[in-house]
Amino acid sequence: MASAAAAIDQATPPKPVEESLWWDSFVILFEELDAAPLSSDLPDRLMEKLKNNHAWFLNSVSSFRPPSQVSKAALDSPQISIGSHRLSVKPELKEVALRIGARLCLDEVQSYILVDRSSVLNKSVADFDGQKFLHLAVLQYFLERQCLLKCIRRIFMHALDITNGSRGEAMKLIHDGLEKKLLTISRDLLSSVSLDKKEVDFITLWVEETLIEDNLILDVLFLCHYCKFQTCCSEQWKTLCSLFKEHLSGSDNLGKLAASVEAKNSLSHAKARLLLILIETLDLENLLCMVHDQVLFRQGNIVFSWSEIQEIDAVVSSFSTLGLVEAGPLILAWATFLCLLLSLPDSKDYNLLSEISHIAHVRQAFELGPFNYVLKILHMDSLRDLDKVTGSSRGNSLLQNQAGLWILAASPLKLRHAIPAEDLSCYVRLSQGEWSAKCVYKFLSKMSGVTSLFEIPHGSRVNVHDTVVTRHQLNVLGIDIPIGSRGSILRIVDSNLALVRWEFKCSGVILLLLHMAQSSFSVNNEETCLALNLFCRMMSFNMAVTSALLNIEFLFPAQVDQIGGVVDKFTRIDMVEIICSLILNLAHDVSNAVSVSICIKILALMLKCAPSHVIEVASRMHIFGTENTGTSSVLGLLSGGFARMLLADYVREDFSLTTSVLDFTMQLLEIGAENDMVAALVVFSLQFILVNHVHWRYKYKYSCLELTLKLLELMKSCTRAMHVSVKFHHIVGDILLNDSSVHNIICCVLCNSAEYLENLSLSSHHELKEIKCLQLAVCSTLDIIFSLLADLSGEIISSTPAFLRMLFSSATKPFPVVTVAVSLISSCHNPAIQVAAVRVLSMLCFVASKVQPYIFENVSFPANYLQICYLRRTLCHIIDGEMNGNEDLIIAIIVLLVYAARVQDIVFRAKMTVCLCAIHLMCKLLTSDGGCLSISLIEKLRTITKKLSEHPSFSALLAQYSSSRL
Repeated sequence: MASAAAAIDQATPPKPVEESLWWDSFVILFEELDAAPLSSDLPDRLMEKLKNNHAWFLNSVSSFRPPSQVSKAALDSPQISIGSHRLSVKPELKEVALRIGARLCLDEVQSYILVDRSSVLNKSVADFDGQKFLHLAVLQYFLERQCLLKCIRRIFMHALDITNGSRGEAMKLIHDGLEKKLLTISRDLLSSVSLDKKEVDFITLWVEETLIEDNLILDVLFLCHYCKFQTCCSEQWKTLCSLFKEHLSGSDNLGKLAASVEAKNSLSHAKARLLLILIETLDLENLLCMVHDQVLFRQGNIVFSWSEIQEIDAVVSSFSTLGLVEAGPLILAWATFLCLLLSLPDSKDYNLLSEISHIAHVRQAFELGPFNYVLKILHMDSLRDLDKVTGSSRGNSLLQNQAGLWILAASPLKLRHAIPAEDLSCYVRLSQGEWSAKCVYKFLSKMSGVTSLFEIPHGSRVNVHDTVVTRHQLNVLGIDIPIGSRGSILRIVDSNLALVRWEFKCSGVILLLLHMAQSSFSVNNEETCLALNLFCRMMSFNMAVTSALLNIEFLFPAQVDQIGGVVDKFTRIDMVEIICSLILNLAHDVSNAVSVSICIKILALMLKCAPSHVIEVASRMHIFGTENTGTSSVLGLLSGGFARMLLADYVREDFSLTTSVLDFTMQLLEIGAENDMVAALVVFSLQFILVNHVHWRYKYKYSCLELTLKLLELMKSCTRAMHVSVKFHHIVGDILLNDSSVHNIICCVLCNSAEYLENLSLSSHHELKEIKCLQLAVCSTLDIIFSLLADLSGEIISSTPAFLRMLFSSATKPFPVVTVAVSLISSCHNPAIQVAAVRVLSMLCFVASKVQPYIFENVSFPANYLQICYLRRTLCHIIDGEMNGNEDLIIAIIVLLVYAARVQDIVFRAKMTVCLCAIHLMCKLLTSDGGCLSISLIEKLRTITKKLSEHPSFSALLAQYSSSRL
């Protein structure tokens, strides 16, 4: 009967439905597009696919239709035809498709296509009607929608630099009305969720996925306007404004229902994207060029008419009533737009502008704190995403131009004797991120003059481009233009008034450096700190800025006295010398500790670009007070003003200077520097900071732990330096192997961190950051111990170092090191710590087999019988659980067994544990339970067998084990 029914179904002609309901998987298409390099055009095969999907790209997610009675009825047929595609309707999938279609508000045929593909992708799911399959199908639906939008975005990304192929497809989409459709879809998405239709869990998922789609749509819109694929008319701009206002007010359904962290982040990113689109579509850069070139309004390329500008002004004015900081940058950008319009030659011919006050907009904007929100945007991942979306360096101009225009409008540039603290503070805040730091540096580099109004002396006749000379000092809102300054007339404003450009011979960057070189900030620590912080942030985020600052050269006429002294005609500014001079000048006053710490950070950053030059200058100028030669130079460091500043660091409970010194020292070690200055810093860091830091007071909870981690990093750098430098091998080796105060700190950090970590594992009231810091501290300490033991293992140990006596002694406080290592293997569930502890025990066994027996009078290896049994069970448990997982841990255990087998009477109490664990591992292999062990691992097992076979008790243990498993 079943075969007859199937034959009837086959004979029944398929039910035709609209061809537009079918789609080829956009997930697969996006993977192909994403794999294609942006630097070249798309292959013909992909271009053909893009053309075939043009209708879907044009309508984007609206191509997924709402439910339809026609489609629902079509599913009653055994087969349906969708253009050239045929689908057999399976009863078990049909019901699922109808349920999902109702839930997603999706056409029934499209829902069936979705379910059919999901069943192929998830073959392991047996119950198609179950909740798991429904959830997977819903996720697949959102993935298809988002990949469709990503395909559109990728088309425009390819079109940025390519003049054929993909650019033609992008332009066709624009011509066919893509932007208008996307704006409509974006508005529909805001109201697409309602509480009366869906359960709460599904609403959360819907909101999160819909906001992702909204951000993708805004990415495409941004590309359309930023890359000049399309200009923005007033109606579109007002629509964008309306969307922005809805996002800010939270009046839409998505805003009301965005409760999860992911949804809130997506909503914040959508607001930022809309703001950037609105600012970009004002085309302020074009308007600024029109002002510069004196282009008339009617001759310029401005898309808004005067009447439309008045309408838009009313829309922008309504944002001030919201009182939200996100509206501040938009209001300020609009004020800048109006200000530039008023500067056009024919602005007086249009009376409408007299009714609009850009000054009022500026006041409203600054009441909302626009730069606070700009700074927040700079911190967002979405800004980096936009950089990636643009796919070229042209993406750097958006906020760069806006920041320059805003700063210009808000506070005229003061380039005479100093850049005021307010401006420096603004630049510091803007220098967040690689691109932002580059923007600020470029802005300062080009900041070589200022434009102001100038009153023409009575009776003088001047023309545009004439040169005027000041007869007295000019003071114009923070601008100091001294007597005798020369300027070029840009524009005649009135019979006795002109707009004059006053050019300076050096940029804002050089001006700041010259002032620092002359120590002009020494009486004003705030400006010193701000200037240093500005350079530090720019260099931290962008290494290209660091290179530029290290290679500043400029021409400066000797006869011009611009900064209070004659400067040579050819001048090269050495920033390293400037920073080192500042350290020496500031170190006399302990209140300058913060500024000195920033100076050292800057030196560390420059060390990456010009290591030899930084080391040469810092050593020559003795910035750390290390005038003496040899390792005793540490005494000069400890007795100088620099040490007093470090002590002040401790009193203030700040430690910024201490951290900077440690970072600088580590970097010197990493690049292989080994002069007296570096030696003094290493000795000082180990014998003073390391030994004393555990006794200091700390303002914040994690400050001590973070400083400890920094010191442990330094110790690891020191152990690495011992391998490549004979000088440091003697200096560092002597301290680490023979200084008992350093040993006490190592034991204290290891034991206390391990104990605290164990206590935290028993409590539910702890912070993740604290646990991670403790785990890092334990791992780092164990790595240091292992590294030192490994060095000793390669030497002939004639006399026993204090370090070894400390490790093996049962009297070590607060706990014997061996006891702590065994405890970490047994009780810690962090594989990295377990591996480190096993490696330390292995090396202890190996070293123990080489040293003289009298060292072990008070040996603790391990402490007692219970600990032996616990260790045995732990190792066997690890072997059972990790055979198919962490091979590093298995290898470490095998190495431990090999080394432990070498030790004779020293560790006889542990011999039983060693043998039993080895037998346990071997039996697992004999029963084909070896998991995915590598060949090298099997070779190590043979080594174990060979070592253990030397002991007579091994055969007895093996026989006992075979009859009674552990």
